[in-house]
Amino acid sequence: IPFMLYGDQLRLTQVFVNLLSNSVKFTNHGNITLKIKLLELTRDQKARLGFSVEDTGVGMSQNQINKIFQPFTQADSSITRKYGGTGLGLVIVKSILEAMGANIQVQSRVDVGTKFSFSVDFDIAADEVDAQERENILKRVLIVDDQEISRDVLKDMLAGFECSFDEASDGAEAIEQILQADKKEEPYDLMLLDWNMPRLNGTQTMQKLQDLQKAGELRSKIPTVFMISAYATKEIDLDSIVVDGFISKPVTPLELFDAISSAKGAEKKANKGLAKGSAPDLSGTYVLVVEDNEVNQEVVSLMLEKVGINYEIANNGAEGVEKFLENKKRFDLILMDLQMPVMSGFEATKKIREHDLDVPIVALSAAAMIEDKEKVLSVGMNEHIGKPIDRDELYRVISRFTKKQIHSQELQRDKNAVLDIEYLQKALSSQELIASLLLKFQRQLLEGDFRNIIDLTQKEDADALSKLHTLKGVSGNVGANRFYALTSALEQKFKTERKASDEDIITFQEEKEKLLIELEKYLSKHATQKKEHITLSQEQLDEMLEDIKEMLEQGLPIEQEMLELLCANLGGLVNDAEIAKFKSFVEDFEFEQALELMKEYKYEK
Repeated sequence: IPFMLYGDQLRLTQVFVNLLSNSVKFTNHGNITLKIKLLELTRDQKARLGFSVEDTGVGMSQNQINKIFQPFTQADSSITRKYGGTGLGLVIVKSILEAMGANIQVQSRVDVGTKFSFSVDFDIAADEVDAQERENILKRVLIVDDQEISRDVLKDMLAGFECSFDEASDGAEAIEQILQADKKEEPYDLMLLDWNMPRLNGTQTMQKLQDLQKAGELRSKIPTVFMISAYATKEIDLDSIVVDGFISKPVTPLELFDAISSAKGAEKKANKGLAKGSAPDLSGTYVLVVEDNEVNQEVVSLMLEKVGINYEIANNGAEGVEKFLENKKRFDLILMDLQMPVMSGFEATKKIREHDLDVPIVALSAAAMIEDKEKVLSVGMNEHIGKPIDRDELYRVISRFTKKQIHSQELQRDKNAVLDIEYLQKALSSQELIASLLLKFQRQLLEGDFRNIIDLTQKEDADALSKLHTLKGVSGNVGANRFYALTSALEQKFKTERKASDEDIITFQEEKEKLLIELEKYLSKHATQKKEHITLSQEQLDEMLEDIKEMLEQGLPIEQEMLELLCANLGGLVNDAEIAKFKSFVEDFEFEQALELMKEYKYEK
């Protein structure tokens, strides 16, 4: 399989989660296997991969297979009772794969097992790591991990970067090798250090190296160190040592590439993705957007505005041709939808190419098959971007064809903002996500974790400090900048003096009220529209409630579509505040609290 591929990671993950969860649910003994293999490579840098999830579970008859992709249908009625769930997972899988241009196949035998399989086409990253980059990242790397498999995985990745490397099975062995390399004057440039190891763990290894350096026994610099662990950083004591970065297991090739690049001080290429928390600067670029759908126009416009790109919109191919020919020199690039009324993107491209062979034309289409992309290129377009549009891919393509370098800009916060929406729009991927986060924050302030924080602070309660600390972090994340600064100062004062003055409390209360007003303004303006939903019968609703109760009792996550459907059908039957609270509990994996709420539901349909 090629080292780097362009594809829809989020949707593939959703498919795997649903298929593997299904297999776990129906497999009491034996095994579950996920296989990924290369089916085909084409000359135009395309790869077709085959995926399968196979289990030794209960299996299905052909009659049952025919029904499993229908919403709210299990193979038979006893399955819902025995295993839980309503069968929505496979409907989601089928829909996602069809959107990606793929079909899912099922093979199954009763009491033998089931195999789901499908294939997906990907673009191969053009120059995964070019010669110049290979020159930049050649390193002497020391891999330190007590698990042989983990070392093998890292060695395989490093071999792809043409690094030289050694390995050690624990911290004590690593120290010995570093000292030997020091004597030979061939020090390591980078150490990939696992945290949880016998003899000396990662933290102890670093402390020992620092002691050796202070004592003069280690003359060379300690290598650049990236701590690697499946544990969260909050579970690891990193404050007592100096490390250059942290990589969470499982390690991906891109994360490892970033670690190696930063160790050398080499800048990552633009096509390796944008730094988290930053946005590129593509100002000075002029783009013609040819798209008939109003929502898609808005999505693309927001993405372009975010990076300083000027644009004009044409509502169909004929209008696009007209706008381009009016001023051919104005546009640096054209984003062209394919299926439009009046004139399609294919026809519009042919007409533009009669007058201009050079302007880059990039197709925007949900079609993802290799044949579709070949058709796009055959009519004179330069590139294809799939829908839904990946923001970073859009920026990379525009950068490549307009010869503009992507320069990351650190996001600036407005310290005086009660609610810094501009920062959130730059930092987060969608308006829907912003609204969702702010709604959750509003609930926490009104009825959740922070509802009584002022009383706790006034009473000098033992929980006040931890609540203030948590609120500080949450406020900063959602752009409540003034409240963040105030909470931070109050936390610090509480740490040292164990109390807050009346003036502090009044100021804190006033700022909280201002924040709640701004939150309400934003949420009322940007309230996410409710999706059309299926209206369930009394029997279906009762059945779904029982299924969800069983899943919550077993600690199983609830699929988002299923949760939305339940909440929509409870509307008018159960208090809205109770529904919102229940949904919040489920989304936060607070299953016991969610169950308690469900037991109190009393309604008549």
